[in-house]
Amino acid sequence: MKRIGLRIGVLLVSTLLSLLGLELFLRTGVVEPTFGYPFGMNFRIVLDREVLYRVVPHSSSEINSHGYRDDEFPRREPDRKRVLFLGDSFVMGLTSSSERTIPNELERLLGEDYEVFNMGVYGYGPDQSLRQLMDEGLGLDPDVVILALFPSNDFNDIHKNGLFRLDADGELQPTEVNAVTAVLPGLATSYWMDYLLYTWGLDERYFLDLFLTLHKDTTDFDLYQGEDSPVFQRKTRMLAAILGRFRDELRQREIDFLTIIIPGGPELTRRTVEEREVHPYYTEAVAARIVSEENIPLIDYTEILTRSRFYPDLYAIDRGGEHLGAFGHEIVAKHIYPFLVKRDPPRRRSVALRTARGLD
Repeated sequence: MKRIGLRIGVLLVSTLLSLLGLELFLRTGVVEPTFGYPFGMNFRIVLDREVLYRVVPHSSSEINSHGYRDDEFPRREPDRKRVLFLGDSFVMGLTSSSERTIPNELERLLGEDYEVFNMGVYGYGPDQSLRQLMDEGLGLDPDVVILALFPSNDFNDIHKNGLFRLDADGELQPTEVNAVTAVLPGLATSYWMDYLLYTWGLDERYFLDLFLTLHKDTTDFDLYQGEDSPVFQRKTRMLAAILGRFRDELRQREIDFLTIIIPGGPELTRRTVEEREVHPYYTEAVAARIVSEENIPLIDYTEILTRSRFYPDLYAIDRGGEHLGAFGHEIVAKHIYPFLVKRDPPRRRSVALRTARGLD
């Protein structure tokens, strides 16, 4: 009996040590569970407790080793200025080829003296972009950072993501629990078991609900409750704090900072007006006011894009909703150009740009 008891004890200890070793190995991140991107995108993501999710490097031919839809980021050349472009799917440019995104259009306009890195990620909010900047962007030693805002859903992204909170003094602080950490198990081995059951179709668990939370962006009507409403105050103060942190971190390092506001497209605007009978560009106006109050340079494309008779042609209906098409990317890049070079933009030979003189 003693031998049997000893053998059982040894077996239990060995099993526990094996599980501990497996847990420690999985925590290194050498291997991670990867998921197909929602809405049929041709790349994969990994869940991340800090930024919620990241695109897997080289998960498609268009994704570089950093996990972004761009060419490889080259080593820093002392005679070239470096621009980081942060934002969501509008910057990632899913309705055009990777060569026709806003960052690449801007890089072509600027010429050999500049390099523009596309760090846009589908579904990211300004809070996730701030994490990107602090965790990775500053290490790339930029001269300029451009942040694209899509106010139609950015206010809600910040709220549902739960990456930051405001302390008693109104200062921005990271949270202990966010949209991902709230549902993922603490043990890596448990997470992997859930993942295997999910991929085998045996148990969807929390993954489907989580993906809807992270990726399905809808128009945010909370702000229409009025400026005195608690939800308006909460969301606008949070955006102001995030933009203020951007400004302060970059100013401290003498890095130029520019924000741009991209309005919803014609179809989204039509649905918003018909379904809710509200001002179609109210969220854009609120965001523009916050940017101005934070003393941050801004290009507001609401008027630039919507005043043109070419407005419907600037957008494209796609699998993720309604985004700028290649023509829209050209127009956005054209208006950023003079901010960077401090002179009038050149006339390109593009037929689309020649036709769009009403957008000057």
